[in-house]
Amino acid sequence: MDLKADGEKLLRRSGMEYTIVRPGRLTHGPALAGIPKVGQTNRHFLKGAATTRADLATVCVLAALSPQCACTTFELACEKAPKGYAGPPPINLFDGLDANWDSKMV
Repeated sequence: MDLKADGEKLLRRSGMEYTIVRPGRLTHGPALAGIPKVGQTNRHFLKGAATTRADLATVCVLAALSPQCACTTFELACEKAPKGYAGPPPINLFDGLDANWDSKMV
């Protein structure tokens, strides 16, 4: 984990725009298998809830297109979706991100 943290620090200090997504436990399965949640905790998020690789890919694309995610780091996990849930991810998925949170990590 030290190399991962060192890599994140180098990226933050590079001056380039970035988004670091830290998914929890990854599983196989379809997109929208769960309800994506993000947080900036620097530790386990949602008790290590599983996220499908397809949901991770969906959130990464949304994050790349969202100005709220520029130069941020966040953890990703999915809550279990109610039966019949068909998405899309919540429109306010990134609203709680603190743009200054990463400055405490440098």
